[in-house]
Amino acid sequence: MWAVFRTVPGMIEGGVVLLVFFVSVLIYLGARVGAAHSRPSPQQEVAHLRERLAWHEGQLQLAQEKHWDDVMVGHIREQLADTRRRLDQVQAGLAGGR
Repeated sequence: MWAVFRTVPGMIEGGVVLLVFFVSVLIYLGARVGAAHSRPSPQQEVAHLRERLAWHEGQLQLAQEKHWDDVMVGHIREQLADTRRRLDQVQAGLAGGR
């Protein structure tokens, strides 16, 4: 079988290029399929957002106790508001989906 590759110049290189192409296509398709199935359920997302909310509240309390910079406290408050907003959106979607 390898004798065929020796008879045509450049055949091995062409085969390697095709092999690399097909392997990269398979990796790409596998990543796309894996990413499509990796989205958490709404209940898991709510649980995750509640954990983040508690963490941000703890960070805000720590920042206020230790008198952190106002800019840093502002960032924490923004993240806290974003997390609350996202949690409300997901919970509204759960309530609307019933």
